[in-house]
Amino acid sequence: MSAKHTPGPWTFRKAGRFQGIVYPPHMVHIYADAKGRRCTEFIANCESIDIGEDVGEDVANAHLIAAAPELLEALKELIVLMDLQTPIHNISGAEIDARVAKAEAAIKKARGEL
Repeated sequence: MSAKHTPGPWTFRKAGRFQGIVYPPHMVHIYADAKGRRCTEFIANCESIDIGEDVGEDVANAHLIAAAPELLEALKELIVLMDLQTPIHNISGAEIDARVAKAEAAIKKARGEL
C-alpha cells in the first residue's frame, strides 16, 4: 500500500516572511522538503488561539508533526523486525542496530532534540 500523505522529510520553522506573506510570530509552519528544496509544500500550521500565549507548545506540536514521516517509517521497519514471519537469524545485529538508531532519531526529532 502506498502512502497517501505528502512524502517526507518534513521540517518546521517559526513564522516570518514566506512567499511574500508576513506571518505573525505566534505561528509555526510545517513544510515538506520536496525535491531537495526546503519549504516547498505547506503541510500544517500550529498557532495559539490567544496571540499572547507562549508558543512553546506550538513549537513542540510542530516538532511532533514534522517528525511524522520518520516516525512512521521507523515503526514500519521495527514491525518487520518483530514480525513472527521474519526469521530473526536472517537479520544481522548491525541491521537491528541501524533500525533502532533510526527510530531513536525520529523520536528525538519529534521531541525537538535534533
